[in-house]
Amino acid sequence: MEYKIRFYTDKNNYSQVKEFIKSQGDKFKSKLYGFLDQLKIKGPTLPRPIADTLKDGIHELRIKYKGNVRILYFFIQRDQIIFSNAFVKKGSKVPESEINKAKKNRKELEMGLRRGEIELL
Repeated sequence: MEYKIRFYTDKNNYSQVKEFIKSQGDKFKSKLYGFLDQLKIKGPTLPRPIADTLKDGIHELRIKYKGNVRILYFFIQRDQIIFSNAFVKKGSKVPESEINKAKKNRKELEMGLRRGEIELL
C-alpha cells in the first residue's frame, strides 16, 4: 500500500506546512521530497533518523537543514498522512505546544470528516 500525503488546511484554506516549505531553499525541498518518497512507501514504519513517533499518534519527520526542521503529522483513514505543522526545533525536545497543535488539527479534521464537511479522496 502506498500512503497519500495531504496538508492540513484551516477554514481559510491556509496550510502552515505548505507555507513553511515554500519559504525554504531548493536544497531543503530536495531533501524533503526524498523523505516524502520513503514516507509514502513505509508509512508508520519509517525509522529514525528520518521519522519518529512522538505521542498520542503524532509523528515527526526529521530534516537536518540549517538546524533541526520538524514536520509533525498523523495518520487518518488507513492510508492518509496529514502534515499538520512545521517548525525549526530549538531545544532538545519537540515543544508540547507543537504536539498540541497537531492534536488539535487532527481533532478538527476528524470532526469535519464525521460531519461530512471534509472529504479525503
